[in-house]
Amino acid sequence: MAHLTRDGLEAFGFGLTVDGCVVPLIARIRRVGQGVQPARVPVRDPRQLCLF
Repeated sequence: MAHLTRDGLEAFGFGLTVDGCVVPLIARIRRVGQGVQPARVPVRDPRQLCLF
């Protein structure tokens, strides 16, 4: 899995196979220190459908 760190963000590149086709994906995360409160989750729109 490819990994890149820049400006406090970490990015991981990988491929996902969907119906026989490879889809390239990049996941970005920002690590925070101990004692930092997580960001609030936005209110979900009731019209939005669940993927799972």
